[in-house]
Amino acid sequence: FNKIQNKDALIQSIAESNTQPEKRYWIIGSDSCPWSQRCLISYNLLELSDYFHIHIAHGERIEGYALDDGKICNFNANFSAVHLHQLYSQTHPNYTGRVTVPVLWDNAEQKILCNESSEIVKFLDDFSKELKKFPKFSLFPADRLDDIQCLNTDIHNKLSTGVYRAGFSQSQEAYEDAVKDVFETMQILDDRLSYHEYLFGSSICVSDINLFSTLIRFDLVYHILHRCSLKRLTDFPNLWGYAKRLYQLTAFQKTVNFDVIKHASYQNDTANNPFGIIPMTNEAIWYN
Repeated sequence: FNKIQNKDALIQSIAESNTQPEKRYWIIGSDSCPWSQRCLISYNLLELSDYFHIHIAHGERIEGYALDDGKICNFNANFSAVHLHQLYSQTHPNYTGRVTVPVLWDNAEQKILCNESSEIVKFLDDFSKELKKFPKFSLFPADRLDDIQCLNTDIHNKLSTGVYRAGFSQSQEAYEDAVKDVFETMQILDDRLSYHEYLFGSSICVSDINLFSTLIRFDLVYHILHRCSLKRLTDFPNLWGYAKRLYQLTAFQKTVNFDVIKHASYQNDTANNPFGIIPMTNEAIWYN
């Protein structure tokens, strides 16, 4: 599921169909998942609602992600499901791997085309280029690709997964190493944003999307539940101001559901929070 097969042909086919009134191609995500959020932000920024249908999986996780709050989700006349794992089994009957969001789903062929967020984001950007709707805008500007890849790797390895390494550490040494990575990276980014509006200047790119999906969760979840407690996001003035600027953009803000983020994190991570207590937090600071 990591790569979209025959991507160029698929892009051309969808573009030539003008729009998808039958909602053949779905992006299935969850408001709780930072990797899903990256796809949803990209979809919004690139204004692709005529071509792809968004479905937000939601509900109690009895068998992993529920598609529609435990009710039957009717994809078409020939296929319906209650849980996300049924889409994986529909695609590969013998599949035994992890069941994750996001997924790019072909509703006509009844199969998952991809479940790798970075691949889906790149696919959406390539599709936008084919449409020529925003000829001067790309999430992957050609003249900065190497730099973007390098920064994305650091953000991913040290911050976006670092917060989870801290939260799920099983030794003091592993925890401290993870926390060190997290806050060293946040300081580097804070310094960088003292002279950049966005990570690579005056235009948003994929690195900004990747970083935002971690920052929006930092003080709500990672600072408290994952014990990344040396500082809060709000203690980094440039990083905090940058995150708030992004949040003011509709394409970003409409993908944020603070209640779902908190409930999914504090109620599903039973090892760190066995009684499922949801903390009182001040989301209003994002609006001020």
